[in-house]
Amino acid sequence: MPTTITRLSTPIIAAIVLSACSKPSPVTIPFTLTYHDQPVTCSKFGTSSTNTDNTIKLKDFRLYLHQIELQDTSGDWSALTLDSTSPWQNNNTALLDFENNDADCQGTPGTNTALTGTFSSENFQAIRFVVGVPFELNHQNPLIASAPLNESSMHWHWQGGYKFVRAEFIVGEQSRRLHIGSTQCKGEINAISHCEKPNRAQVELANYSNINNNAPVNIALDKLLDFNLADSKSKLTCMGHSDNPWCLNGLDWIGLNDSKPQMAFSTGISAGIKVNKNQ
Repeated sequence: MPTTITRLSTPIIAAIVLSACSKPSPVTIPFTLTYHDQPVTCSKFGTSSTNTDNTIKLKDFRLYLHQIELQDTSGDWSALTLDSTSPWQNNNTALLDFENNDADCQGTPGTNTALTGTFSSENFQAIRFVVGVPFELNHQNPLIASAPLNESSMHWHWQGGYKFVRAEFIVGEQSRRLHIGSTQCKGEINAISHCEKPNRAQVELANYSNINNNAPVNIALDKLLDFNLADSKSKLTCMGHSDNPWCLNGLDWIGLNDSKPQMAFSTGISAGIKVNKNQ
């Protein structure tokens, strides 16, 4: 029987090769927590740069991220498809946790300091993400929610939503707390119609590349904790409001001031550029 040889056109061959090369690639995005370039843990911090008599201790640092996207080398943005790895990630939201309930920390025993998922391209050159929980998931009951939204200590019951950022410290003898989430929300849990202050900060970091040994995204506490409180009677607790200097500084730091760039996140290569500041 004669053998039939089918000749494939160049475009078809190219399409086959491209399809074979476009298999999603596994990606790990590590994060670090630092104070003046020094790693921060529950048992290791340092002294205040504005007052060397004040030691700083970490009590809690957790935050939610979603809408995580990477930019390929052609300049196109695509979603990082998160792995569903309970209790830290589902397919669209991740919880980063830098405390382990040890030493001065008060939280949960486990830690999670990296995002894991898959990306449509082999290489990427920038990252962007939103600090917070998507609106459609933010106003559910944490007692029946799936991980990572089942952590009740990260929920603002009185606001009907989650704490996007929970940061707590001891500076000298002062306790400082920064809790950020959506405020002035209308309705009740599972029936919130909208929030006057959504307080979701979108962060974009240029020059973040897996080619550079997948260096971590750094969360720097410098600008947050070096804030000098001229009035010793100022409130040192922020629950998402903007009516005191400490709170205003925290909102500026995370990137919720439209006139200022965020000061929390960087790649170590370039400063963060914040866009679409309050979703």
